[in-house]
Amino acid sequence: MFNQRDPLNPTPMSFSRPLPPHLQQGPPGIIPPAFTPFPPMQLFSQGKTLSKGFPILLPTCPVPVHPFAQRDVQEGDWTRFLEDLQIRGRLTGRQRITSIAVPLALNVGFIGGYFLSRGIERHMKRKKSKPVGELVDIWNENFFHSRRIHVILARGPENFSGNVDGPAPDYQGQRSRRGSSSSSSSSSSDDEGGDKQENGGRKREKRADGREKGQERKEKKSEKKQSKREKYRLVILST
Repeated sequence: MFNQRDPLNPTPMSFSRPLPPHLQQGPPGIIPPAFTPFPPMQLFSQGKTLSKGFPILLPTCPVPVHPFAQRDVQEGDWTRFLEDLQIRGRLTGRQRITSIAVPLALNVGFIGGYFLSRGIERHMKRKKSKPVGELVDIWNENFFHSRRIHVILARGPENFSGNVDGPAPDYQGQRSRRGSSSSSSSSSSDDEGGDKQENGGRKREKRADGREKGQERKEKKSEKKQSKREKYRLVILST
């Protein structure tokens, strides 16, 4: 069964398959027609943790010919990729034993031990986003990028593969931002008040800037908390 194998041992055969001739680079500046950009695609996970994986389906795309068909991403490639992500997202046998052994070692009662064990499992499942994201990066480097495709693992605004410091490129959440132009314009319009008025204007600008940054931090924290209630998704981009 696929859940008993190592995703990278042996290496997926997809990694060693060369590009077909119609996708190979032609004269400088000439892009093969199959590499025509396509709109971003998404595929959502089957649960709120990665242990349930993603449905073994092609992501939908509103174009006459699916980009995978044009770029030599075969059904077996995509199926293997999704299965491997689910393998990485599941708890290992050792992790499951740990979740049972800890309550026993603490001599917790049956009911308390059950809930403690479930809590430990939930915590370990939440930590799976990093190894799954790393596997996405490996597939990008060894397979998708040569076909001018880039795949991202994301949840809400959070990006768990590639440039993890930046927000997911398809995220549509809007943060309300307050501009400080109104407070700064009043201080620059009139210099007659001398140094005292100028210093007061600077202080007001700093206070306004501090409030804006504080609001941004608060909104980012709220978005991150909200994203934990959302499903993971794969974002498939044209490069």
